[in-house]
Amino acid sequence: MKDKRAIEFGKRVRHVRELLKLKQKEFAQRIGMANNYLSEIESGNVKPGFEFFYKAGKEFNINTFYLLHGEEPVFRPKKGQPGADYLNRLKSEEWQFVENDAQVLELIKKMKDSIIVYFSVLEFFNRYMLENNELILKDISRSKEKPPAKEE
Repeated sequence: MKDKRAIEFGKRVRHVRELLKLKQKEFAQRIGMANNYLSEIESGNVKPGFEFFYKAGKEFNINTFYLLHGEEPVFRPKKGQPGADYLNRLKSEEWQFVENDAQVLELIKKMKDSIIVYFSVLEFFNRYMLENNELILKDISRSKEKPPAKEE
């Protein structure tokens, strides 16, 4: 009997490929995998490893949370585009880190439950830090200059 999660995962991979208007052969070639292996993934017969997530995510800008859990958006925002709600919150002047933030707790839970999510988050974080180092340093110095918000 097939694993229900593998079947759902395969359906999401097929959905992404169809959104990209690619045949299995084209999709597989672009991430360096055999066409029959992609077919097995889409059918829910095999569970892909880290290499699939890394290559497919990088080549097609796929949101790995979508592949794993069905959470939209399907694709990650491209540099310069507005991101998900949490990214807009980060840009807000009034944003404050809250240790019990539901989105942060959900991310931590998923990182604990899935090694793929864990490495995907680390890969994204490292890439973001490298690409935005100057912006981050400016933001850190600005936040140090800003007086702390008054608690009510």
